[in-house]
Amino acid sequence: MIHPRRLTALTALLRRIALVCTSAALVWVAVAPAQSAQTAATAVITTIDTSTFPEVRAYLAVSEFEGNRVPGLSLPAFQINENNSPAAITGLSEEETGLQLAFVIESSNVFSKRDREALTRLDYVKTAVINFAVGETRPFMKDALDDVSLYTPEGPILEHSTVGGEIRNALISYQSDFLFETDLFGLIRQSLSAVTAEPPRLGMRREIVIFSSGIDASADAEVATLAAQAVARNIVIHTVLVGPENSEGALAAENLKGLALLTGGSFRYFEDPNSTTALWDALVSQRTQYRLVYRSRVAQSGQQTITATVNVGGSVATSTPAVYSVTIQPPVVSILELPAEIVRATDEAGADPTTIEPRLQTLTVQVNFPDNLPRPVTKLQLLVDGAVVDERTSPPLDSVTWDLSGYGETAAHGVQVVAVDELGLEGRSDIANVLVRVNIPAPVTRFAGPALLVLAGVGVLGVALIAVVFAIVVYVRRPTVITTVVRDTSQRVKEFTEPFMPTPLRGSPHTRSKAYLEMAVTDQPPHPPIELIGDNLRMGRDGTLAQIIFPDRSVSRLHARITEETDGVFFIYDEGSTSGTWVNYNQVPMAGQPLQHGDLVNLGRVQLRFMMRKFAEAPPLATAPPAAPVVESAPPVFSIVEDHSTEPFEPAITPQAQEVRPIQEQTDQGARASEATPPGDDVYRTEAFDPAFNPMPQESESDDKPAGTDPGEKK
Repeated sequence: MIHPRRLTALTALLRRIALVCTSAALVWVAVAPAQSAQTAATAVITTIDTSTFPEVRAYLAVSEFEGNRVPGLSLPAFQINENNSPAAITGLSEEETGLQLAFVIESSNVFSKRDREALTRLDYVKTAVINFAVGETRPFMKDALDDVSLYTPEGPILEHSTVGGEIRNALISYQSDFLFETDLFGLIRQSLSAVTAEPPRLGMRREIVIFSSGIDASADAEVATLAAQAVARNIVIHTVLVGPENSEGALAAENLKGLALLTGGSFRYFEDPNSTTALWDALVSQRTQYRLVYRSRVAQSGQQTITATVNVGGSVATSTPAVYSVTIQPPVVSILELPAEIVRATDEAGADPTTIEPRLQTLTVQVNFPDNLPRPVTKLQLLVDGAVVDERTSPPLDSVTWDLSGYGETAAHGVQVVAVDELGLEGRSDIANVLVRVNIPAPVTRFAGPALLVLAGVGVLGVALIAVVFAIVVYVRRPTVITTVVRDTSQRVKEFTEPFMPTPLRGSPHTRSKAYLEMAVTDQPPHPPIELIGDNLRMGRDGTLAQIIFPDRSVSRLHARITEETDGVFFIYDEGSTSGTWVNYNQVPMAGQPLQHGDLVNLGRVQLRFMMRKFAEAPPLATAPPAAPVVESAPPVFSIVEDHSTEPFEPAITPQAQEVRPIQEQTDQGARASEATPPGDDVYRTEAFDPAFNPMPQESESDDKPAGTDPGEKK
């Protein structure tokens, strides 16, 4: 039979073995291997600051086995690994960051035991904590720097205080109920939450001091869980056993001691207020931390892991991995004040394009970071039409230069800027179209100068001779000359106010096309139709630019063009004319407009009708007497005015709404009636033509109206 005392000792031994095995198994998974074995020094990353990313600041606590901080280490003793890759440390300093502390006082019935002077154990604990806050010889706490909270079974008596006197007063006022059963684990969880709260300053060391009479031996699993949570939050737990150091209390002290050792803290027995002096010295030594600064190379969002390694007197300690998260986005690039057009002009005929100003165009670039993490730009590229024309890699990287000397012709170019930041992330601006206009007068041959001088001299002499002859004729025959001048002036006015007959399109006069244009007048000599031969026919006043020429000052040099988009489908486009191009009194938009059989087309004062041959020459619906043959007369010959300026055509008045009569097909072969001109105006003049009005139908007039009352009839 086993003696009861031996049975008790055996039971205690078995429980101790079970505690060690269970704690080791649980903490090995939750805690890094560096914390599972005792070393001469420990390293803990307390805080990671990414507010100035990609610059990262890591605060590191380096302690010896007893928990005291190791001071005076130099840069070669440290190494940082980010995502398992070494990072170059650019800065090392020791900074006083302060302490974030929580005191847990489990004032159970054990704390009610009194000494010879009638002082309880709780009085001793309160005195010890008051000595930390406002010690008589020296205060361990530093006001306005340290953050302290106090938790008891009756509830928290103070949280996040930064004044030692406030802590002393709270402890003096505290009265315990000395409960037989207390929720120690609940108090520990409260303290974990308190020191995990956002610290007033970065890098503050987080620690918990527990005054307890012990933890039940059956709660080893709960102890391991709390230890793992503390290690994950970089919190160190120190435990103080309040009570006699005897065999009965030894078993209760095992779990209390294990909680401290598993988190990197220390375990002590409490006999009097002086029992914690060494612990207070170890705590305040952690008020100062090492701050390591390095440049991150992380280029993608998500969680990142860093570890720190420190060499303390030949003993290497590696911290548990610390994790931080960051959101990274590529830079946004924009070009400021980008001109829509750049003009390169010179008065020198046949000048070399490389000598024309401007030869360089500086473009100011702005780079923004939508992730609010500004970082240096390492490269700027200017792309023109997809090719790199300028690249800069040295500061200042806020502009690029566009070399324009190689452009000798007017053309539009696509401009884009590419920026690459320190992390290798690339941003591109939107592609902008810039028109580079090059104006160089045509070169003059060596014979042109003398020839021009000779022609100018002959011209001056000719004008002078004509003036003399004219003066003599006027003097001799003044009445006849005046009459002739008036007649010639009237004829000139008529030429400028009536539409001109165009020159026919070059080619065979017998060529017939799918469509043609005819003059929309009825009392002029017949003119052969203008055949629309080819896919793209240009109309205007300048024979060097147009194929169909109208020598009218209201027609621009290049006025409009007609294209056959598909088989039998014709479109008309305005070419930026001064007077505009109009179809059925509606202005043609920039996108062009399709033409229908019988449409009226106005180019300034010139009025035409668009005809489709398949409709114009359709078989007659009934027999009709043959029409008189049309006698084709030679087109009038006009001299093109050398002055290339265009007189804008602006209608003098806006007529009332008029009816546009549709084409009436005659029954005789080949005969056509073009009666779509608005009545009430001379068919030869378009000054009163307001293309912007919308024709409104009027009531039809009676056929038996007296002659001369039709507003369209010429008087």
